[in-house]
Amino acid sequence: PVVAADLEGTCTAGATWRGVGRWLAANGRRGRFRRFLAPRLAAIPLVRLGLVSREDFRNRWIRDLARLLDGLTPAELEAAAAWVVDEELWPARRPAVIAELKAAAAAGSRVVVASGTNQPVLDAFVGRMAGGPAGGVVGLGTPLEVREGRVTGRLAAPIGTGPRKAARVRALAGEAQLTVA
Repeated sequence: PVVAADLEGTCTAGATWRGVGRWLAANGRRGRFRRFLAPRLAAIPLVRLGLVSREDFRNRWIRDLARLLDGLTPAELEAAAAWVVDEELWPARRPAVIAELKAAAAAGSRVVVASGTNQPVLDAFVGRMAGGPAGGVVGLGTPLEVREGRVTGRLAAPIGTGPRKAARVRALAGEAQLTVA
């Protein structure tokens, strides 16, 4: 059996964008983050009024946030992702949800955390879960493009939100029964 969960809003009350922003500020890129954030916050009322598609807005947000990580090496990206998890996502984790997912894994279910967030952040979060008694937990996120040893700021695959997230979980499950999502 397969048990699937979302990251933000389910496994954690934290937000990847907030953690990335704090990491950028701590690493001399505060201005870039502020220039990213201001127009997006101004657009939120348009989303709430239904004048801008919520899914399109969310996907643009994810895509544009990845651009702020351009120029990092894979090792730097991994360190940044670990920082985001340690400082933002893991402290805001929802212990009851994490415990339920670990229990499902311990009982033999394959546990999948699917999210539109970038894969390195999701890997760091899932790594914290997998380090416990649950064993392996799989993360399905959005990969970032790396060329010539540097993050390009572009996505390496379509963003894993909405119907695409569901399709990825079903593909990973294969013939196994999806028992909880």
